[in-house]
Amino acid sequence: MGLSKELEMRGLTKLEFSDILGVSRQTLHRMGDEVSEEVAKILAGIPRSTVKPWDLPDDELKEIIRNLAAIPKHEVCEVRGWQVWELSRAIDRWVERNPYKKPENGYDLSRYVKGEVV
Repeated sequence: MGLSKELEMRGLTKLEFSDILGVSRQTLHRMGDEVSEEVAKILAGIPRSTVKPWDLPDDELKEIIRNLAAIPKHEVCEVRGWQVWELSRAIDRWVERNPYKKPENGYDLSRYVKGEVV
């Protein structure tokens, strides 16, 4: 089995694995997709990941959603070893469980003048 497939099964990206090995991503890329004995030993010590984004607790997923304004969805997925559609589906399910609630008294617009709070 190739390195890419092994990393995918463990929920790791090449960037994370290069950090584990202590080498640059370019070095890992030059190694190719064949798994040497040394790399296989290291991979054997890393458990296979079965955690999908929809398995995360609501609080953890909420933090990921808050950070999506600063970090693009594809980068979040790359770091965690997810597919973009998996994160999108998890967000949809989270929104269904936690719908937006409008304030009971409505919005107090009297505090705002020209877009600033007074």
